[in-house]
Amino acid sequence: MDPRNTEPVAELTGPISLPVDRKAIAFCVHHSGHHFRITFDQASVFMRRVDRIIAAGAGELVPLLHEDGIELLHISAQAPLQVHDVRDKSFDLSHR
Repeated sequence: MDPRNTEPVAELTGPISLPVDRKAIAFCVHHSGHHFRITFDQASVFMRRVDRIIAAGAGELVPLLHEDGIELLHISAQAPLQVHDVRDKSFDLSHR
């Protein structure tokens, strides 16, 4: 991502629903060029908070507990954010 580009990568305009797949073993959050692998429980907590912030039209830092620690992510309608499920234990995030 070019840091000089002010265009949002994705715009969140409504509630985010987590994909539900019986083969899924985790979730991956992509935010501002970084990716974080999280559990179902962590995804539920994080996405509920994201939904509230977007619905309020606000922006704030939200803690994300992931497999390598904790990150504070800036969440707003203009923040680049994508969440998808991980179905394979050999899924290597470095190739994304």
